[in-house]
Amino acid sequence: MKRLSIILSLLLSQLSLCLAQELDPAMQAYLDFCLLEREALSASPIDCSKLERCIEEGDRDNFIFHGQRISLAPNATFRTVAARDSVSMAGHAVFKPWFVDSVLVSCIMPDELIDEPMLKRGSGDNCFAEHRALKARGRATYAFQGSGDMQVFAVADCGGLLRVTVSSPRKASYKFAHSAEATVERPAAVLQWDMGDDYGDIIVTVENLSNRAVGFVFATN
Repeated sequence: MKRLSIILSLLLSQLSLCLAQELDPAMQAYLDFCLLEREALSASPIDCSKLERCIEEGDRDNFIFHGQRISLAPNATFRTVAARDSVSMAGHAVFKPWFVDSVLVSCIMPDELIDEPMLKRGSGDNCFAEHRALKARGRATYAFQGSGDMQVFAVADCGGLLRVTVSSPRKASYKFAHSAEATVERPAAVLQWDMGDDYGDIIVTVENLSNRAVGFVFATN
């Protein structure tokens, strides 16, 4: 029994260490950007002053936030494995500067209904972002490829909460499984782990813990 207790303590300490590591500067800046945009859009009415703080300088997918240059790009290896619960992104937030711009138009013209982005801005990519949407209590499985120091986070729009699990494929020689859950106090699911020299597929399961459909961003380093 004592031996089991020691083993559990070691596993928990390793997990805490894994989750306590700091994100790369660009990843952390993009996470801060996403959380500030989410906070501004969740306010009623929308907090336009916070949205303005999201935009310091940039041209569409390359921008500066908190003094850190962020170069966003799609994750070329990201693919859908199973997404029966997926819904359209229509009406959901996009965590990019051009979308913030489009919403700010409604602050200037409050009587106008802005259904779609109206303004758009406009490498050394250091963040890779994919946007998806899930129905209430829905889940979907995706995959992408990676190696070495892995950093990922997911943020839902409009007060939504997510659970994210990353794991190795069943038949892979390398083995890992990590999970993180967003909370009201910390609305981002953040995960870090080290794959060492292994390179290959990473299976991602995203679960919508909310009682309504949400859009979300899934970002990787």
